[in-house]
Amino acid sequence: MLNYDYIPGTEGTLIFVHGAGGSLKKWRRQMSELPEDFGGLAFDLPGHGLSAGQAPDAVTTYAAAAVDCVRSAAPPRPYIWLGHSLGGAIVLTVALEYPDMLDYQILIGSGARLRVAPENLAKLKQGIVDPDIKCLAFSPSTGKELIKAEIEEDMKTPPSVSYNALLACDKFDVMDSIAKIGAETLLLVGKEDLSTPPKYSEYLLNKLPHANLEIIEQAGHMVMLEQPSVINKHICQFVREAVK
Repeated sequence: MLNYDYIPGTEGTLIFVHGAGGSLKKWRRQMSELPEDFGGLAFDLPGHGLSAGQAPDAVTTYAAAAVDCVRSAAPPRPYIWLGHSLGGAIVLTVALEYPDMLDYQILIGSGARLRVAPENLAKLKQGIVDPDIKCLAFSPSTGKELIKAEIEEDMKTPPSVSYNALLACDKFDVMDSIAKIGAETLLLVGKEDLSTPPKYSEYLLNKLPHANLEIIEQAGHMVMLEQPSVINKHICQFVREAVK
């Protein structure tokens, strides 16, 4: 069973899925500012944070664990899944493999296909975590205090966990099948995202039948941490217009 935090709500539940090497802590600002009357469920993926087990190297395995967690917690519907980076790949996989478990989706800094720089994978395979690479996940305009704190938190994650998670990203590809996803979708991406640049979200916008895209200024890959108020505003607006 995955470690999770749950804030109850009566009108539905936002389900937060973090990225490779992260934890549910990445969603702290979103969990603290949920849409009115909606609950939030955020969990640590297998091998991440306080969740036991090995970190898988396949997105489908993460998706199965995420669905099991939601089924076990059994929060009120509708289910609005939010995924960042690897988390977005997991959400897309849930939409394709477990469509009965997803009502709406919000994809943040993600894509239908994710590729990881070979040098990053090579370093992690050797047990090397490069803080300079982690700095690239943020916009140059992001405060140094936030960047420092997030990198220090990320450095607690064993390299083997990040390696397997990023390997799962590198193998992920649903470009030929995402048009089958009928759920209403909100796409959010930082304008200065180097890991999953806006063109990834633009591809999703063109392929998903019911999608809208917002490109966030002065934000990189960690957009929900860099511009939490803007992200939360878009989340609440999407829930208000699409769900209610």
